[in-house]
Amino acid sequence: MVLSEEAEQREQVQEPRLPTAIVADDHEAARTRIREILEESGVRVLGEVAHGDLLLDEIVRIRPRLATVDIRMPGVNGLVLTQRIKQRCPDTRVFIITNYPNEYYRRASEKVGADAFIAKTEAYAGLRQAILKWFGRPTEEAENPPERPTG
Repeated sequence: MVLSEEAEQREQVQEPRLPTAIVADDHEAARTRIREILEESGVRVLGEVAHGDLLLDEIVRIRPRLATVDIRMPGVNGLVLTQRIKQRCPDTRVFIITNYPNEYYRRASEKVGADAFIAKTEAYAGLRQAILKWFGRPTEEAENPPERPTG
């Protein structure tokens, strides 16, 4: 959809939107839990993928502000994906969420440009903390948007 210049300006003045996300993990239970945490934190989840080969195309298509990415998935792994996401969509934040929270993967995640590295065992606290760091308090913003000037 192409917006006119006037429509684009109206769009920018509107109330702040909730951050948007896509969840990538090959385990359905993990995707479900991550989705729940994101939604409880005021993030709107636009989609989920279970295979690494599908993620980058979906991110380019839907342009979420956040991608949560598992390190080990079928197809392209999360580290390679993170690097590709950062190259193609540099404004998308990437949070690595993994069952392998060792120093090797932490450093590798930093090297490819991940914005957060979170152990799945600490997903609730880790995700909420990372969301606050990168997006502020989206839940409060959504509930109490700033007043717009009238007139």
